[in-house]
Amino acid sequence: MIEKFISIKNIGRFRDCTPRGDVTLRKLSLLFAENGRGKTTLCAILRSLQSGRPEFIIERRSLGTSDPTSAKIRLSGNNFTFGVNGWSDIHPDIAVFDSVFVHDNVYAGNYVDHDHKKNLYRVIVGSQGVLLAKQIEDLDSKIRDANNDIRRRKLAVSQRVPNGVALEDYLAWQTDVNIETKIQKKSAEIAKLQRTQEKATEIQSKELLSTVSLPDFPADFMPILTRELVDVTADAESHVRQQIADHNMGFHGETWLSQGLGFVAFEKCPFCGQGISGNELIAYYRTHFNVAYKNLKQEVAQLTQNVINSIGERLYRVRFPGRFQQNEWLGNFIDKIRTAGENDGLSHAKADLSEIEAINEYSKKYHHETNPNAHLEAISDDELYGFVKRTLRLVGGD
Repeated sequence: MIEKFISIKNIGRFRDCTPRGDVTLRKLSLLFAENGRGKTTLCAILRSLQSGRPEFIIERRSLGTSDPTSAKIRLSGNNFTFGVNGWSDIHPDIAVFDSVFVHDNVYAGNYVDHDHKKNLYRVIVGSQGVLLAKQIEDLDSKIRDANNDIRRRKLAVSQRVPNGVALEDYLAWQTDVNIETKIQKKSAEIAKLQRTQEKATEIQSKELLSTVSLPDFPADFMPILTRELVDVTADAESHVRQQIADHNMGFHGETWLSQGLGFVAFEKCPFCGQGISGNELIAYYRTHFNVAYKNLKQEVAQLTQNVINSIGERLYRVRFPGRFQQNEWLGNFIDKIRTAGENDGLSHAKADLSEIEAINEYSKKYHHETNPNAHLEAISDDELYGFVKRTLRLVGGD
């Protein structure tokens, strides 16, 4: 006698069923429930226990789970367990009278299909049913045709739907009145990204940066700049500066006085012809513009010329690598820049050509190779300072 269902797991509607309370079956017990609640599943479990065939349970595995099926039933004081290896034992003394029994023992075919139902209409309702059945057939035919047309149209539309978008979602899209503006904005973003990608590719294709060495300053650079003229007194320098200021000579004053002092003969002023013996201001001039002063100023001018050339040459060797030979100097650079064609990279330096030429011409005045009388050239402090600034501005771009 079947005493109770102890547990049922992952079979049909029974995910994890363990009855509570007194559920012992009596000699006569009635189980009732609406359709789909598991009555047929209980019959399948009992039929599997009676026959020893696990497929009656396996084919009813609960949907949506991969956990194994199991069942435990007590019959006549003994527990029968179903697991991954089937039943622990079988119990042939079980009879199940259900639709499966009727199908196996009474007639073949225990279902009524659509055509059977239509025939039943004719039998049950007579001539009027026949008329309704024909109408149903017509409607069924139209429904089939409509469904086929829907499928064809859905397939055609689906081929034009953007990838990754469901047709239902696509059909729910609304018209965007600002779509053109959005397209233009996105197109601009894409174009910007493409330009960035092109620049990145261009940068990646370039050679690695090479070491740039700074120009070497002349060995006498610091000694000359730190040299002091001990025999030039502060009093003499003060009087010379005052004289230049009183006559508004500007930066030409010192040069004019220095050169004029060289034209003094027989102790007479070369300008007015009057005697200058005992003139205190002339004594100050001679103290200030002595030989050591002139030599130092000439050395500074020569040093400046060397620095200007060194910086200028290094600038263009860095900007245009490989375009200038080691034995070429600033003058050669200027000639190549002047004659460069439009497609030549050197043409970019033409904007600075007039400034480069002016700086080069100034520096050549104090170089003995280009000017044999360089030692006689007058040197203006302000002019010298101005060309140094122009050279540094050209290099630094400010």
